[in-house]
Amino acid sequence: MEEEYSQLHQATDPPLSARHVRWLPLAEGEIALQHFSAERGVVNSIPTSGDVLVFTNRRVISFVESGDRKEVSVAPLDEVTGASIKYAVRTPRDLYQGPILITLAIFVFVVSYILHQEMLAYVLAGALAVIGGLLSLRNLLWEEEGEIHFQGPGVKVSCTFRGRRAGNDVRLTVNRFFELKQAGRYGRSIW
Repeated sequence: MEEEYSQLHQATDPPLSARHVRWLPLAEGEIALQHFSAERGVVNSIPTSGDVLVFTNRRVISFVESGDRKEVSVAPLDEVTGASIKYAVRTPRDLYQGPILITLAIFVFVVSYILHQEMLAYVLAGALAVIGGLLSLRNLLWEEEGEIHFQGPGVKVSCTFRGRRAGNDVRLTVNRFFELKQAGRYGRSIW
């Protein structure tokens, strides 16, 4: 069914060109100026899939994909009045949880074994060790992630980001947004 939808969708989509951002047509005189990919940060061309934030000289456009759901948000540049960045942060508590559970597993195993409760030693200590190991692994493989929001009265455009590169480029993207707003307000060139 998904394949049928994809074929139907491709057949009815307008041809992709410089006049489109993905399948969304640009207005006359509108130019895509910056592209922000959720995984790769600021990019030179618009990725064909994944979450993307695009600034044109007139609008902020967000493409968000979540499983089988796709969402597009569009807002005029002059109606967006602010931006916010939300980061998922790793706290010291997150770093210590895994090793503490592994240490507790060893302690439970030793005490249970001394008390001749071998089955309890293996089951309880094993479960604690596995959970502690998973928590430690999650912290080792943790990637920076968060959301970027552009909002105004009755307007909100959002995009997620994941990874160090995208996390670093988020601040550049917000600064570029305000540069575009200032340039548009004072009639300066936005190049």
